[in-house]
This record gives sequence, C-alpha cells and structure tokens, in this order.
Amino acid sequence: MANYPWIDFRRIKWKHCSDITAADCLTPKGFSFMRMELADGVYADFYNVHSDAGQTAIDFWARQSNINQLAEYIGTWSTGNAVLVFGDVNSRYSREGDTAIRDLLSGQNPSGTSMRDPWVDFEYGGVIPSDAPSCGVPAENDACEIVDKMFYRSGSLLTLSAESFTYPSRQFLQDDGVSILSDHNPILVNFTWTAGSNNLRQSAFFGSIDGDGNWFNDAPALTSISKPKASVLTFRGGSRLDSVGVTLTNGASFVHGGDGGNEVSLSLTTSEYWVSAQLCRGQKNDKTRNFYIRATTSAGRTLEAGVATSDCKTLTAPAGWQIVGFLGQSGDEVDQLAFIYAPQ
Repeated sequence: MANYPWIDFRRIKWKHCSDITAADCLTPKGFSFMRMELADGVYADFYNVHSDAGQTAIDFWARQSNINQLAEYIGTWSTGNAVLVFGDVNSRYSREGDTAIRDLLSGQNPSGTSMRDPWVDFEYGGVIPSDAPSCGVPAENDACEIVDKMFYRSGSLLTLSAESFTYPSRQFLQDDGVSILSDHNPILVNFTWTAGSNNLRQSAFFGSIDGDGNWFNDAPALTSISKPKASVLTFRGGSRLDSVGVTLTNGASFVHGGDGGNEVSLSLTTSEYWVSAQLCRGQKNDKTRNFYIRATTSAGRTLEAGVATSDCKTLTAPAGWQIVGFLGQSGDEVDQLAFIYAPQ
C-alpha cells in the first residue's frame, strides 16, 4: 500500500507449488506487480512476493521455480526500469538449497535482474553471509536473518539508493510491550531517488489502463547515444494508432506497434526538434487503446496519424529538452505510450 498513484496492477500465480510440508497449493500464491508513479514522469516497478514454503527437496524445487519465474517476469516487464522486490520469499542465504535469491543479485548473476539486497549491503558489507543466525521475533539485532527480503535496482531513467536498513520489530508489539503482532519481523529500508542522471527523462503514460500489449523501453539503448536527436518521425494509423517510430541523426531507429494503417513521415531539419505530442485514446473490444498521435516540432510543423477522440492529452518536453524515444506497451497497435526526453 502506498500514497502514490500507480498503473498496470497485476497478480501473477506461480507455475509450480508444493504441498509436501506447508500446503502451499491450497491458495494461489504468487506475486503482484504495479508501476508506481513517485513524481510526475518518475516511475518504479514494485513486486510484492510470497514464495513456496518448506525445506524438503520438492519445496526447494518449487521455491526456486517461483523466484526464477519472478526474475523472468522482471526481465520482460521491467526492462530498463527501476525495480523494488519485497515480501516473504521463504528463503535464507544460510540454506544451501535456497540458491535462486542469490541469482537475483548483480554480484552473483551479472546477466540476471541486477538486484541489490540492503540487508547484505548494510549488515555484511555487500558479502552474502552463509551462516547468519536466524532471528527471533522480535529480532535481536539487524544482523540476524529472516525469510522476508527486499531487493532493488536502479533503471535507465531513475536511480535508487538505499540509505538505511533495520528491523523495527519493537515498534510492532502489543501494548504490553512483549506480545508480538505478527510471527514475522518487519523490514524498514529508507530510499532516496534521482531522476534524469543519464540525461534522460520520461513523460507520463497515456493510453491503455487494461495492461495489454508487450512492454518496450528505448531508454537503455538511448543511454549509450551521445546527444540523441530526432531526424525522421514515422507513424502508422488508420482507425487507430498502429505504430510510432523515430529515427535519430546517428541512424538509430525505434519503432513500436504493428504494420497496419497508412504510413506518414516527417523529416526534421538540423535545428528542428520534436518537442510535444498529443495522444487520444478510445475503446476497442472493451479495451483502451491509443487512437491518435499528433507530433509538433520546435518549428511548429506537425505530423499526425490515426483518428482523434474526445479523450486526449498533450505531453510536452521540458524547456530545452526534446522527444527522442518511447516506452509503453504495444502489439498490433499502440496500447500505451510515454515519451523519452533528452536535452536539445
């Protein structure tokens, strides 16, 4: 729960579970996903997890499958994004069978989700302990280990920094100061964040609120391009917005959506920048889609595709910035769209 707006809330059930010791299959365990808006145009992906319990070989297998399924989902739906993962993962670093949580960490699996664990960083100097003592409830100190974990990483558009870690267990006692409120210890991590550190920012999202389409994000590719600038805008549209595309002056091209509709394009001059876009959305088969786009350059020229509706929003780059890429969701059409800004 949070006092922040969010989009794309989903619940995902585990593919595998085990009833050997903990009856984990009696209720559909899994994880939830939401893309939370920390400030205007600043987003992070939040995953709330509850993994299979137990310590038999089948329990370990099911739990490893759970964490690997989570990692695969992050790799698909959070590409380029800052991520926080938290919950009862029923795992301990001190158990030899619980290897999947190690694979979440950047130091253990560089090609994985590139996470950090604040408990490991603050209590063990970034070195994963193999024999940390188990915590009682309330926890005796912050160095003991529990099965509840928190992981995080920064993204191309947002830098996260964990500033502190603690188990505030004694704040969660009943009035007698002894009786516990839960058989789990709470975790408290204080984060700070910075947006735009890669000279990239993003707009708000517009379009689908139904979570359809495949996630895309041009920000990781744009971080390696020095002073990106749009050279050609290319859109496709008919009764709806079928695709959006931009070619940069260095030749890089980003295109998202399908191949339906009619193609239109606009070539920009060397001193001309793409500075704003109007999007309009509507309903198709009871799902929200983007129906229309109208791009405006710094020279006042425009390019449009699709059909305008009464539900529209104009997204404008900050003064001195320009649109150079996209992020959102698409399939045969453009379901959800946001724009990536870079300095002019």
